[in-house]
Amino acid sequence: MKIRVYLDNCAYNRPFDDMEQMIKSENALRMAGMKLLIEGLGAVNAERFIHCIKTDSFDYTEWQRDLWKDKTIDEIHASATAFYAERHG
Repeated sequence: MKIRVYLDNCAYNRPFDDMEQMIKSENALRMAGMKLLIEGLGAVNAERFIHCIKTDSFDYTEWQRDLWKDKTIDEIHASATAFYAERHG
């Protein structure tokens, strides 16, 4: 059985629709996240990023709200579509 779950605009148009691909153990999730951070930022900046998140009073909901405040839904969709096409052809 496949279940589609879209939590917010971050989950829109993901390359998966079934829960089996979304569910990971916390350890596997941490490992995948660290791998992506290190690949994207390098080891030192990945650690700096984690330190910032842990020590700041970071409000993800507020950050998301401010991140897209000057964009229309069509602009966000176009950006997400281009981002996906760039990486997945």
